[in-house]
This record gives sequence, structure tokens and C-alpha cells, in this order.
Amino acid sequence: MFEFEVDFKRVPRDRLPESVRSSFEDSSHDYAARSIHLWEEHCTECAYPSCYTTCDLYEPRKDGNCRRFMGGLSTLEDIANDQGYVVEITFKRWGLLMALGRLDLIDADKARSVERRLLSLSRLAGRIPDGRIEILGRRGLSANLARRLKKAAVRQMVRRDRQEQQPDYFLLELYNPGDVPLDLTLQISPKTVSPNTLPFQHRLVLKHGFHRVEIPFVQIQPFLDPAQEHYVTLTPNFDPDGPALPRVFIGSLCFVREVEPATPTKSAAAKTVKVVAWDLDNTVWDGILIEAGANGLRLKPGIRKVMETLDRRGIVNSVVSKNTYEDAMDQLKRFGLDDLIVFPKISWGPKSEAVRSLIADFNVGADTVVFLDDDRFEREEVKAGNPNVRVLDSAEYLALPDLPEFCPEVSRESADRRQSYQKQKIRRDAQASFSGDYRNFLKSCELNMSIMRGSDDNLERIQELVQRTNQMNFSGSRYDRQRVAELIHDQTYDSFCVHCKDRFGDYGNVGFALVKRQIEENTAFTPQLVDLMFSCRVQSKRTEHAFLIWLLHHYREQGATSLGVRYMQTPKNAPAGKVFDDLGFHDTAASEPRLLTYALNDELPWDGLWRIEHEGRLWRRPQRS
Repeated sequence: MFEFEVDFKRVPRDRLPESVRSSFEDSSHDYAARSIHLWEEHCTECAYPSCYTTCDLYEPRKDGNCRRFMGGLSTLEDIANDQGYVVEITFKRWGLLMALGRLDLIDADKARSVERRLLSLSRLAGRIPDGRIEILGRRGLSANLARRLKKAAVRQMVRRDRQEQQPDYFLLELYNPGDVPLDLTLQISPKTVSPNTLPFQHRLVLKHGFHRVEIPFVQIQPFLDPAQEHYVTLTPNFDPDGPALPRVFIGSLCFVREVEPATPTKSAAAKTVKVVAWDLDNTVWDGILIEAGANGLRLKPGIRKVMETLDRRGIVNSVVSKNTYEDAMDQLKRFGLDDLIVFPKISWGPKSEAVRSLIADFNVGADTVVFLDDDRFEREEVKAGNPNVRVLDSAEYLALPDLPEFCPEVSRESADRRQSYQKQKIRRDAQASFSGDYRNFLKSCELNMSIMRGSDDNLERIQELVQRTNQMNFSGSRYDRQRVAELIHDQTYDSFCVHCKDRFGDYGNVGFALVKRQIEENTAFTPQLVDLMFSCRVQSKRTEHAFLIWLLHHYREQGATSLGVRYMQTPKNAPAGKVFDDLGFHDTAASEPRLLTYALNDELPWDGLWRIEHEGRLWRRPQRS
């Protein structure tokens, strides 16, 4: 809730583009409980009340308090979000947005009711002509006192209906209408501080467009005492003498607890989805672009929310459409969806060919791709050309987030998967323009690998790799979360988590390996690699070569006589499995899975493309005497 009733100002809702209004509306109604904070304009250099007579920037409001926003807080009503409105703020020098509150959550439906009642009170108070209101013939209640009474009423309502559960994250919904990135700092700190108290701080640099930012509560929790009130401030970082003051539209700013997700049991047929390919005409939007033109199209209700939900889960959105590329991309940009789309396939050719090209670009299995189209002919054509791709009628789009195959294990890397593929496109473009051979191109990429032990800190990502990896999963294992946790703490195994990056960006944690520390009867130390899996994001970069070479050297330094490998060969992992032949591993038994070995007294291979760190220390090739 925003405190603007002392100078209530409404502006037309069409001040926001239609696509942005849809973003604010689609972003709502997806949580079980939320906090209510009373947001006010405030000052970074406040010395109330003496500054009212000494500060050149003091501009009185109707209640005598200082106005820190250009023209005050403006409200755009009739927006179908939880508040029923969006506010517009233009920050003046030293201006900031501040709220005092508690970690008290109330039911989402009750919160919406409270918001609407408070909005009605704000409209009423905004009619006060001179800062005073007449009650029963007496001019005794000032606008300032009315504001304080309203604050007290809100606190009472929240305390009456509050829930004991903790929030999942702090939610910010913002729209930057300018072309210059908006630089803001969110700070959360206890009301009562000691000399050693540190606030939680999070910087936001928002380019033009709508942004929904979720800051996990686990990051904020160490800085707060649930029994205490806390201050939350949103402060712009800008040059007050610059050409323009920072301007922003704001929806929700609150702590949120999500609806407990259902945990459906996946059947063998319901394989986790990695990519969703959307048709455009009468699928993403109502209307046909080439017939209706740009002004005749309307975004499908809730489509943005579905796409953003899938994106947060690590399921990447793409487009397969028969349209002119430039025109279709212009419409995706107009609706604010272009940043959610990776490897769009927009042409007048057969969609089956476009889907095959898409699968190659993402380097995923066809059975992890879903195609949606409103036209039955197009669905059948894609199915005929790609029998393993799941084809759905686009009328089912709202149900996608509730289907078991669209509910993968989610880790910190999941939300970054789209950006990872977008960086991959930059890498491909760089490779295409590189004049040398491929190995020299890889050297120019400045490849960096960090190897660390598996731990609770990377458990979520390891679990995700185990469940999602197919083409570079050399054991075929599919452990549940509890089993992964047991294995990384089992002293009879060494577990490794592999993090990779290059000059184009950070891949995150992309690999997991499990080695059994077995000792033969003759006391020979013969470790065996029982699990090895890498994300397809690092395929064709000789990542698996570099890691296996490091592993050979690592165990020879520990006194091992050989390194064994348990390799369950499948049609999907066979191309990546050639790494064992490349490096000189030998079959020791004609069996399934294949049992391979490398004698560590032999000359060990070397590659030299990757810079490798192990447990934070730079690793160099050991020199044998």
C-alpha cells in the first residue's frame, strides 16, 4: 500500500503501454500470502523537523511533510493486479521510497481486500482541501492525523490475520519507461540497530521494460529479527545534475509466500520438458499478424505468466511461426516477450524443419521438446516430421505449469538457463566469425573450470543434473534427492561438482562425478568412476576431456594404480562417450555396462585448453621425475 492520500493524484491508465499493464496483471494472484507495507516518500538526508526550515529542497505537502517525488505519488487505477493500481514515481534529489513493517504475512485474498479498502480511504482523504477535515461540525482531524490512524488500522488488521509461516521471497514489480537503465538499491534493516548491525542490500539495474524481481528470503533472513519491525527502502542511484530524474512505475513491493506446489508423480512417459516452442498467431496472441496488422493483435490472457513460470523453472521458451521474421519479432518486443525467447524460428518454411533446427540449436533430446499450435494441420505436420516431439493444442497453454512434466527440480541455475542459451548464441556467432581452426577458437574463449567437492551447497544443482542430463550422462543413474545427499556425504565415495565459465559468460555448475574409493585385496588403490554427467551447455568444448584428464592426474597423485569407469552406453550418450576412446581407456570386460580402465603408470594424456582450479587453487600439470 502506498501513502499518497494527502495529495491524491490520478493519471490515465493508458500512460502505461498495454503490454506493460498486462505484465503487472499477469504477475499477480500466484501466491498464498503476502505482507502489507505502507510505502512513503522519504529523504536520504532527513533531519526532521529542523530541515523543514533550513533545507533548500523542502517542498511542503498538504499535511506539511516534505515532498520528495516530483509531483508526489501518482496512481494509475483500474489495473487488475492485487492492489488495483500501479504508482508512478519520479525521484527528486535525496528522494527514496521507505516502509516500516514486520515479517507478518496475511492470506492473499484478505490482503487484496485490505488494499482495496485502503484505496477507498485514500480517495476520501485526498479530497481534504486544506489539510483538515470537519467531523460533527468540528475541524479537528488533520490529514496528517488521518494518515496515522490509517497506519494503526493497517497494523491491527495485519496482526489479527497474520500467519506464522515465513515468506519465500521479497517481490518487486517495476517498469522502467526510459531508455537509460534504472539503478536502484533495495535495503532492509531492523528498526533497532546496534554498532555491529549490517543491513541487507541488493542492487537492481533495470533496463527499459517490465521487471519482476524475486529475492529469496534465505538471503535476507540473516539480517532480520522476526520479532522486530524493520525498514525497507528503495533508493535511486543517480547524478542529480544529470539530464533526467529517475522515473519508475511500481506494482507490488512485499514479502511473499507461494502456494505450496503439487508434487505429481512423473510417469516414465512424462519426461521432463526442457524447451517449449510456441506458435504465434492465435496461440501467443489473438489474431493473425499478416491480416490484422500490429494494432489488431491482443496478447492471450495469462500467456506471459505461463512463459515466465516456465522460464523460472529452467524450461526455455522459443518460437516456431510462419511469419516475416522482422514483423513477428517487432510484435514480441511490443508485448515485452522478446527477452523470454531463445533461438526463434520464424519463416515461411515447414514447421517440422524449424523444429528440427530448434532441437539442434538447443542440443537436447526431441522427447524433451513441446510444440504448441492452434492449427491441427501444423501440429500433425510437426508430429510427422518429429515423432518424438510432444505436440499440444495451444488451447491447453494455461494448464502447462500444472502438468508433471513441466515441474522439474529447480535450482539456482534454473532461472539462468535462458540467459545461458542466449550467451551460447553469442559464442556461436563469435565462432562463425573466427578465422582460425576450432581448437584455436576454444583457446581464445578463455575456458575456466573450477572443481569442488559435492556438498549441501550444490545439492540442488547436482540433483537437477542427475534428473535432466541425457546426452552426457555416462551411467544413466537417476538418483532422488535423498540418495544424492547420502552419496555426497558417504566417505567411501569422492564426489565432484564442476563449474565452468568463459569470456562470454558463466555456465554455472555444469558437471557432477562420483568416484568409488575401492581398494583391491592386494591393497592396490583402484578408484572407479561410477557416475559422470555434464550439462549439454558445455558439449563440444572438450569439457569432459579436461575433467577426465584432471581426474587421472588427481588419482595418480593419491597413489592409485588405475582408474576404472562404469559406462552405461546408450544411443544418446554414445557420441559423448567417444571421450574414453579419445583418451585411451581400455575395455576390461565384455559386459553391460561397459567397464573401462586406465593404467596410471602409463603416460597420461594432456589437453591444455582449460584453466583448472581445484578447491580454489590453480591446478598445474604435475611433472613426473
